Amino acid sequence: DISQATSTVRKMVHEWGMSKEIGPLRLAESQLAFLGVSGSSDCSESFKRIADEESLRILLTAEAATEKLMKEHESELRLLANALLEHETLYREQILEVVGLPQDPILERSA
Repeated sequence: DISQATSTVRKMVHEWGMSKEIGPLRLAESQLAFLGVSGSSDCSESFKRIADEESLRILLTAEAATEKLMKEHESELRLLANALLEHETLYREQILEVVGLPQDPILERSA
């Protein structure tokens, strides 16, 4: 969901140093106040803007990649949706069968 994705990306950018724009920097706890964490903010407004823009860039990149992947596999997704409407629950073997993959795709790819 969007809330979870936003939370994860903000942690990536602000806590885990996973940002091309900001680099491997972890903000102090007091600097995370603008994210809803208690404490006072020692960050400049321009840094907050850069961090928010970087978070948005990551989210939009992931969204575009997801849309591309879904379009590439639209027929398989439709098959899965129809199978779920019919059965409500699908297990791994059923999913592989519906989308036309071998029962052990990892072994098939390495052969």
